[in-house]
Amino acid sequence: MPILAQINRSHLFYHHSIDEKPDSGTRHCHALYEIYYFISGSGEYYVEGSRVHLRPYTLILMKPAAYHYFHVTGDSPYERCALHFHPDVLPVSDRDLLLAAFKKNNGDQNGPSVLAVAKQSELLSAFKRIDRACLLPEDERRLMSQAILAEMLTLIVGCRRRPCQSEEPVHMITRTLVSDIIEYLNAHLAERLTLDSLAASFFVSKYHLCRTFKRATGATVLEYLTQKRILQARELLEQGLSPSLVAGQCGFSDYSTFYRAYRQLSGCAPSQTLVRQTAP
Repeated sequence: MPILAQINRSHLFYHHSIDEKPDSGTRHCHALYEIYYFISGSGEYYVEGSRVHLRPYTLILMKPAAYHYFHVTGDSPYERCALHFHPDVLPVSDRDLLLAAFKKNNGDQNGPSVLAVAKQSELLSAFKRIDRACLLPEDERRLMSQAILAEMLTLIVGCRRRPCQSEEPVHMITRTLVSDIIEYLNAHLAERLTLDSLAASFFVSKYHLCRTFKRATGATVLEYLTQKRILQARELLEQGLSPSLVAGQCGFSDYSTFYRAYRQLSGCAPSQTLVRQTAP
C-alpha cells in the first residue's frame, strides 16, 4: 500500500494511500471518529449493517466503534484518504458543534453518514491541504492538521443545516434485519446474549440470523459483539474504572474471559490501559 501522505500522532492519524492491485480490507472497528474519502477504484464500503456503493469523491463519516471494511469489486487502482481522530484534538468550546457532523437525520445511531461532494468543493480542497501539511515540521504539522480537521467538520455541519451544492444523493442499501440486530446488540452490550435469544427476539432461525449477519458485516455475531464490548471496556478503563468492575459492565460472565479477549484485541492487559487525561 504506497502511502502518499501520512500523519501519525497521538489522537490524530491520517493517510492518503493508493493500491495498484487492491484487496478487500480487513474488517475492524476502533475507538476513533473517522472521515473516509474515496477518490477512485471499484468497490463497496460496509459500515455496521449498511452497504455504500462507492463512486469518486464520496465521503463517509463513522462514529467510534462502527464496524467497517472496504470490499473490492474490480481491479482498478484504489485511492483513498482516511482521517481518524479523538475528540480531545478539537477545541473544547466547539467540540459538540463540530461532532454534530456525524449525526444522522434519519435516527440511525449506528450507520454511517455519507456525502458525495463536487470535485472542486471546499471539502476536497481541505484534503489537499492536509496532504501538504504532512511535509511541515512536527509542531506546524500538528497545528495545521487540527485546524484543517475543524474546518472540515464545520463545512460538513454547514451542509447538514442547509442545502449544499456539493452534496449529492448516494445510493446506500441498508440490511433491515441486520440494522435492527446491530441496534439491539449495541443497546444490550452489558447483558448476557445468546444466538438462541437473538433468533427468538427477531423471529428467525439461528442459521438465517448468522448467515445474514455475516454476509452484511463480514463478522460473526460473536466477533462483532466481542469487539464492541472491548471498545466499551477500554473507554471505561480510560475513565479510571477498575478492570473487574468493567468486565461485568461490559457483559463478560467472568474476568478470565474478559482478560483474554481484551489482551487479544488490545495488545495489553486491562490493568495496563492508561487513564486518559482530558484537557481542562
